[in-house]
Amino acid sequence: MIRAFLVTCLLITAFYLNAISIVDTTGNSVEISYTELTNMELSTFSTSRNKGGKTVSETWRGIALIPWLDAKGFRGWHKIKFISQDAYEVELHRIELDNIPAYLAVESQHNPIPHDDLRIIMPTLRESMWLRGLKSIHLGKFDPVPHPYTVHPLDNAMEHFEHFGGSLSFSRFMTDAMYQSSGSIVIVDSALQAFELDYPRHLSNAMLHTNINSKSVSLNISSIGDYKLKDIVYIQCGPFAYASKEFIGKLETLAKPLGWVWEDIKVRQIQSVQASNYHSGSSDINASDYWVEMK
Repeated sequence: MIRAFLVTCLLITAFYLNAISIVDTTGNSVEISYTELTNMELSTFSTSRNKGGKTVSETWRGIALIPWLDAKGFRGWHKIKFISQDAYEVELHRIELDNIPAYLAVESQHNPIPHDDLRIIMPTLRESMWLRGLKSIHLGKFDPVPHPYTVHPLDNAMEHFEHFGGSLSFSRFMTDAMYQSSGSIVIVDSALQAFELDYPRHLSNAMLHTNINSKSVSLNISSIGDYKLKDIVYIQCGPFAYASKEFIGKLETLAKPLGWVWEDIKVRQIQSVQASNYHSGSSDINASDYWVEMK
């Protein structure tokens, strides 16, 4: 009887040693066994990297990360953090993983990878983005952002883009419209999906575009697999924001996706004021005859 009990304890212990944990947006943790991972349908992929001045190519087998998380029922998360056995962390936004292939590797060069040495690999970013010895995956929700102090019409700002062929670098938008050199950028599209990216980390080479016919605004992000955010209706960095005319008159619509408590916000619209060119450098692209102040 004692022997059977000890064997049972050893089996239970082995199960947990051979598991990674996934922590969802509510803080609940789910254990995934090594056996479950290795018995799944695996994809084969290759990576190349420079090692000692030579290009080294490697073949892997693993699980496509996003489809696997979706199949496990993990949805509605905004960012993901990978933590290794030695406490090293890598954090990414969902939008990055939607556009850059990522795998949980369980085989290397046709050999099984031990349970305590599993890898997170992004083949297109092998040199700069990977993690060895995966211990846990943490899924984070969109964190509410404080409302801005001023909201200007995005459509008016877009009119100034005509001087640049309908396009403008996001770096110039940051300088001339947001008056900042870095910060957390919050974007909402017409489907009221909120995204949070970092400038300059994600957006240093991004380009804003306006469609001449529909006047819709999009953002090309070359650092994230040439991804395009379409039909942007709201952009915020700290105290400054821009909203399309459709939404600037009903900012309460944006309260839910951005996590604002609308009942606690006071709003006033300022009209018939002409912004002046009081700072040196390029012309203001946020000049308009009205805007909204919030407090």
